Amino acid sequence: MTERVVVMGAAGRDFHDYFVELRDDPEREVVAFTRAPGQNLGETAAEGFADFPAELTPEGTGSIPIVPEPIWRRRSPSATPTSCCSPTRTSRTRT
Repeated sequence: MTERVVVMGAAGRDFHDYFVELRDDPEREVVAFTRAPGQNLGETAAEGFADFPAELTPEGTGSIPIVPEPIWRRRSPSATPTSCCSPTRTSRTRT
């Protein structure tokens, strides 16, 4: 069974984590990114970007929506965030 994942706070590092950890992971499907109000994602309008480009998803499977966090939280108040890409998991330690 594929785990459906929402990447919260997308603005650079989270997109990087998507490419490094989640994009080609057959056990996880990223269904949305969120962005906090005031994050500068290159937008000139109040809405900003609505989707993560389909060309950057595995095999061009379709765009991934980028939704403002307050809207996402209202729709899923019982969701429990977890982190698959914490700094301890993605960073390399020198030995």
